[in-house]
Amino acid sequence: MFSKVYTCENESILAGFIPFSTPKFRFYRQGEIPFVVRNCLEEKLKILKAKVWRNFLIFSRMLHQFG
Repeated sequence: MFSKVYTCENESILAGFIPFSTPKFRFYRQGEIPFVVRNCLEEKLKILKAKVWRNFLIFSRMLHQFG
């Protein structure tokens, strides 16, 4: 409610205090994705889906118990 907002002229000044990620993006057209990259991505998405589903089930059980 009573928070302060600070501004900065240059992002490099903030970089001295706050760590910024440096993501790398590679864009592929449909059908250009290498087989190994696609398989790795599919596996990671399956793992993420399982984690999200598990957390959803846990949360819904908690709501049912305490709701």
